[in-house]
Amino acid sequence: MKISFIGYYGSNFGDLLMLNALIDYYTEYYGQINIYTYGNFDNLYNSFLSNTHLNKIKIFGLSGRDKINYAQFIKSLKGSKYLIWGGGTCFMDQGGTGGVKFMLGANFFKIPVLYLGIGIDSHFKLKTKLLVFLSVFVSKSLYFRDLKSIEAANKLSFGMFDTKIRYVPDIANIKEIQDEIISDNYIIFCCRDLAAYPKLNNEKVNHDLALLAVKICKQLGFNKIVNLICDAEIDEDQGKKAITVFLQNGIDVDTIYGSEIDKSLIAIKNSKFVITSRLHPAVIAQNLNIPYSLYNYSDKNKKFVEEVNEQARLICRYNINKHIADFQNLQKNNLDRVKEEIQSVLVKYIK
Repeated sequence: MKISFIGYYGSNFGDLLMLNALIDYYTEYYGQINIYTYGNFDNLYNSFLSNTHLNKIKIFGLSGRDKINYAQFIKSLKGSKYLIWGGGTCFMDQGGTGGVKFMLGANFFKIPVLYLGIGIDSHFKLKTKLLVFLSVFVSKSLYFRDLKSIEAANKLSFGMFDTKIRYVPDIANIKEIQDEIISDNYIIFCCRDLAAYPKLNNEKVNHDLALLAVKICKQLGFNKIVNLICDAEIDEDQGKKAITVFLQNGIDVDTIYGSEIDKSLIAIKNSKFVITSRLHPAVIAQNLNIPYSLYNYSDKNKKFVEEVNEQARLICRYNINKHIADFQNLQKNNLDRVKEEIQSVLVKYIK
């Protein structure tokens, strides 16, 4: 029996983190796992190299040089117990489609469709609203990682399918992190290219965030920043510009790419502070009780700090220079309970 996952994946740290967590869980129950990706094929494959069940995984491209056509998609999908969108903000005006056209094909051939650990961001465009409605219509169940996304999904589907729409904590919470000690004192910096957000000045925001990282590093008495480029396909240019800022200010820099999942997690675990525009470095920092600051470029980041009651850690969208980093310990969260809640959902979809 096989199970299939679909998502953007490729080079994105957050998406790969959730996918790896799902694969770690489901390889015990399925003989084959198909992965359909819109992202970089090689980076996705490399993120699984440490997985002991690598031989069970088959990857299919939905874009680029490795792209399969729709007929090939259907043929490879047949025999799957489920087709699952495995986490991430998959509906937004900036281009998230949730793979609806592939979900419709799966549904036509009687393969149950699921969305696990997803979110909805900006949804003012008619196309985004329609895609959300279709995803709810075609799915067996949709599990959202925040309550505001649940409200949006119910509203956009006119309350017709409320029994399908459910909550699950962010799936990244169940990913185990290796025990490896790094003795250096450093902070983590994660930028986000904002070219798709016309109300924000991409160059200025990222430059100001890099300067804020320098300030925080010096406040802590450190001289090193680990530059975690969470999505090389999107963020690499801004990540390189941040390196220039760090070096100009006498800060040593190491660079890690988000597709190196285990290496990225170990780096976060051993850091003393995290400053990030990307959501999932903050999620990991929260779980590990590592102080962090999270830039509010997207409502999903705001929703996260509100749900964990850490609003002071949110960097104001237009007043980066006025942000005061909070170096105090985080409020305790019951990670074991969160993991149990996630696993109570995942167990429903074993064969």
